[in-house]
Amino acid sequence: MKRNLAPMYLLVSLAFGAILPVFYKQPYFYFASYIVLQYVALSVAWNLLGGYGGYLNFGTSAFFGVGAYVSAYLFNSLGIPEVIAILAAGAVSALFGVLIGYSSLRLRGVYFAIATLAATTLVQSIVLNTPALGSAVGLYIRFPAAPAIYGNLIELLFVAMFGISVVSIGLSYWIENSWIGRGLMALRDDEQAAETLGVPTFRLKLYANVLSGFLMGVVGSLYPLYIGYIEPYSIFDLGISFNVFVMTFIGGIGTWQGPIIGALVLGSIQQAASVTVTSQYNLAVVAAAMLVFGIFSPGGLKGIFSRLFGKRSTGTVN
Repeated sequence: MKRNLAPMYLLVSLAFGAILPVFYKQPYFYFASYIVLQYVALSVAWNLLGGYGGYLNFGTSAFFGVGAYVSAYLFNSLGIPEVIAILAAGAVSALFGVLIGYSSLRLRGVYFAIATLAATTLVQSIVLNTPALGSAVGLYIRFPAAPAIYGNLIELLFVAMFGISVVSIGLSYWIENSWIGRGLMALRDDEQAAETLGVPTFRLKLYANVLSGFLMGVVGSLYPLYIGYIEPYSIFDLGISFNVFVMTFIGGIGTWQGPIIGALVLGSIQQAASVTVTSQYNLAVVAAAMLVFGIFSPGGLKGIFSRLFGKRSTGTVN
């Protein structure tokens, strides 16, 4: 989309998501669409550092889990309003991004990936040993009342996640076309050369990690309201991180469209498989998609579209 039309597209998309549940009443559609949109937002957020910057990040479940636990504790235990709890969850996740960034963004390649895995395990261990967060038992969530305009809570959660996804996409599009995006892509291609040319590589990586962490935390903050119960083993499941990486990979790493395409396609297939077969096959679907696209189309679906229409796309990860 053209840059001058981007705000209009965002406003129209937000309006569409807000009014859809008023006219279309199908609970399972919103129940399944919420998860698909959740992965759209997470994949777009992952792409900020993993796609544009080329840093392979397996810490998605850590940011997601931090956001979930912060919002659950504030809303459930302290009675903080939902909107404030969601913003606070994003802020804490962003702060976590600062801490992780300063300690690990000087690493590269597989060493950075291992550091993000370790960060996830560390946060999970902290939650497991914190009674106020339910330890291994977890937390049950009290459900808030949905506004009268929507029939139930799942419709409200769908609207909220739709809005988060649209805003995340808008930010990703803006970053890709800004000096931040150009700087991140330069360090992805050759970090030492970018530094030589005066690109503030570490600062850009930290920006991307913090913004990515904020968005992932906001996404995670809604999950307790969706599921009704959270515990550290499922919330910090590394399968979430792997899922997000594969969705971005098959869509097209390093483009603003790629994570959207990959999450919509793979997320929809997973939701369909959960209904028609079993949810246990979800990771099998992910692994099969990774294998097929890794062999036949490393540029993902966006790369296929680009070749068909004569445009070059996507980057790589270190």
